[in-house]
Amino acid sequence: MVITQRVRASIAVIGRLAAKTGRAPLTTGSFSKSTGLSVSYLEILCAQLRRAGLIDSVRGPGGGYVLARPADEISVLQIAQAVDPVAVDGGVSGEPMTADSEEATPVNALFERAATEMRAFLQGIRLSELVAHAEPSGNEADELIAPLLPTVQRKSVYLTPSLD
Repeated sequence: MVITQRVRASIAVIGRLAAKTGRAPLTTGSFSKSTGLSVSYLEILCAQLRRAGLIDSVRGPGGGYVLARPADEISVLQIAQAVDPVAVDGGVSGEPMTADSEEATPVNALFERAATEMRAFLQGIRLSELVAHAEPSGNEADELIAPLLPTVQRKSVYLTPSLD
């Protein structure tokens, strides 16, 4: 499972909609200005989210996008699957591997289990939780997804040469 830029941007879009519940619909133009993402890219993401039943479009003057359901009924996994199902499912077939299969190695089994655990983890996180725990950073995608990701130390002791 990979959390791609497409997934991150979609979480930011739908998170902004959740934060604006009860207000005017969000236009892709206004979101584009605040994030730097192109309007055409945002329209593609919104179309995918709409087809998945996560958002609705409002036509006409003052139109845009709104949540189709309450934020506590939308999981992060649903958002990710709507816009990037290949990254979410990542080749995990859902069928158990047999002992005579080429894929039945301990390493493949480990990664299959990790992908299954990640999907279960993301299924348990609701959009309402992300919006409630968002930390202002200037980048909306990072604000919403930060609670999902542990702090990762960028410098690895294995990659830093020792001068001793």
